Amino acid sequence: MNYVHRKPISVVTYNFGKWGAITKDKCFFIQVIFEETMEIINGQHNWLVKLDEQESQTDADIVHYCLLLPKLTSTGLPKTVHAPKYCIIESHWMDALPDRNGQPCFVQGTLR
Repeated sequence: MNYVHRKPISVVTYNFGKWGAITKDKCFFIQVIFEETMEIINGQHNWLVKLDEQESQTDADIVHYCLLLPKLTSTGLPKTVHAPKYCIIESHWMDALPDRNGQPCFVQGTLR
């Protein structure tokens, strides 16, 4: 699946470590893959994101609820030609920092 809209995405993290979103019909799970952290803007890490559509994984426990917010351009929402860069906002205002493998890891932060 190629998500080209570059709009905010509501996602969850599961107890087995994957990130994703469930589609409306709940038959598919869209896995969010963080390819790398690109840059830090206003204290927030912006991640290069890839989405991968899979069959639904409803038997897992949700650990975090998050929003992925696209990196804005000078004219607003990015166009499809821009790289899919997103920052992460977690429901308890925890920061998502890169771990030793370059993947998002939640820590209590200064977002409050």
